[in-house]
Amino acid sequence: MLELRSQLDKLQSVFPYQQYARGSRGPRKQRAQGISAEPQTSSSLQDLAHQTFPIYDKSDASRELIKSAILDNDFMKNLEMTQIREIVDCMYPVEYAAGS
Repeated sequence: MLELRSQLDKLQSVFPYQQYARGSRGPRKQRAQGISAEPQTSSSLQDLAHQTFPIYDKSDASRELIKSAILDNDFMKNLEMTQIREIVDCMYPVEYAAGS
């Protein structure tokens, strides 16, 4: 059941329900939004190439869980495995108080 709910949430995030309810294939009312993670200048690209990021120890189970979540993401699943490993290495746990 959770798997089906997850799939439904993914579908609805890409294709809003109202679009299906109207049966319309007309133009969008709002412009689609996107995010570019590319550096905007060549100097920032050079700075990024020399940047070192911290690596946090984690169990193999945690690594696999994070990797699985990344591969389940429609945008991040297209990253190269090297990039995914680097992201997993840099992630660290954060705890929040209940109700915050």
